[in-house]
Amino acid sequence: MKKLKLTSVVMVLLSLITINATFSQTDFIPGYYIINSGATYAIAMPSSLDFDFDDETYTWSYPDISELYMAAGEVVIAFEYAGGKVYCFDPNGRMVVFNGLNSLTKAPMVPGAGIGYMVETIELIDGSELSEGAYYWIIGQNVANSTIKIQVVNGKTYEIPQSKIVLYSAYLKRIMKTETYKTVEE
Repeated sequence: MKKLKLTSVVMVLLSLITINATFSQTDFIPGYYIINSGATYAIAMPSSLDFDFDDETYTWSYPDISELYMAAGEVVIAFEYAGGKVYCFDPNGRMVVFNGLNSLTKAPMVPGAGIGYMVETIELIDGSELSEGAYYWIIGQNVANSTIKIQVVNGKTYEIPQSKIVLYSAYLKRIMKTETYKTVEE
């Protein structure tokens, strides 16, 4: 009888541990995420910036979606997790779908954090680079040295010259101060 009770208790504990582990793997909080190296993704919908517009004939040329890319270390805004897929938007409004939560790392929400747009490529000593046109997660600023601190893959941080990156979040906040707001139609 003691063996049966002990076995029952152990089985219940193991099932609770398994259930808890399952829930922790599928916990998802919408927000900013940094793309991990080795992440697999698909472009679900291009943004308007992906299309070429011809002023003379007023026609749009559609992009080859297979040529649109995301780089490890870039930031996306994840809004849904379903069926093992994470649905995101990049800062330009392109919808991207990643396989699994392990493709992304939650971006740290520190005071002043936001998105930065690289205006010039920076080559790093290890042979990698921070690419022009990429969006990175800003976690700090050193006004005295005119540098910006960004976080990329695996929690790595870099201090880069402020002239190499546009503070996208600050730029948007500044623009929205002068925008005219409209009332939603019913």
